[in-house]
Formats: sequence, C-alpha cells, structure tokens
Amino acid sequence: MYLIKLKALLLSSIVLTACSTGVEIPTPLANDKPIILPPENPRPINTKPVEFTVVTQNNREKLDSEPVWYSMTTQSYENLAYNMQELIRYITQQQNQINYYKNNTPN
Repeated sequence: MYLIKLKALLLSSIVLTACSTGVEIPTPLANDKPIILPPENPRPINTKPVEFTVVTQNNREKLDSEPVWYSMTTQSYENLAYNMQELIRYITQQQNQINYYKNNTPN
C-alpha cells in the first residue's frame, strides 16, 4: 500500500512540474501601453411596420380647412412601442460604447 501511494505521489509531482516548465507569464513593462479591446458593436435596429389612417368627417381630399385625426390599429400601436424600445436600446448601447472609449483611452 505504501508503494502505491509513493508511486502516485511521484507521478503527480512529475505531472505538475512538467506543466509548470516552459510557461512564462508576461509582465507589463513600464513603457507598454495598455491593450484596449474594442467593445461589441450594438445590434442593428429591427423595426416593425406602423400604419396610420387619416380620419376626417368624410375623408375628403381637401384636408387644409377641417380637423384631421390620425388613427392606428392595436397592432400598429404595439409595433410603434416596440420600435421606440429598439431605438432606446440602440442609443443606450452606443452611449455605453462611447463611455468605454472615454474611460479606457489615454488623453
């Protein structure tokens, strides 16, 4: 039993020392500039279609002198809300990217 434990200890020490030889850990020099990895670009904006309908008293062609209302279906309204959320997401991701470059680049 003692011989098996000795062989296991010897084998594990050989494996551990073999792994540690030849591995160099780079140390930064005083004149080295930091490497700045670019952040991921924002995902493109994917919009959904939004349709408006003009509603007048008789839907006349002359709309200059009478009141005009715009209407949309429930689905168009949901699409409009989705599009606005996509714009907010895209702008926020761009602002995060700009702040990353401002904070991580030398002046």
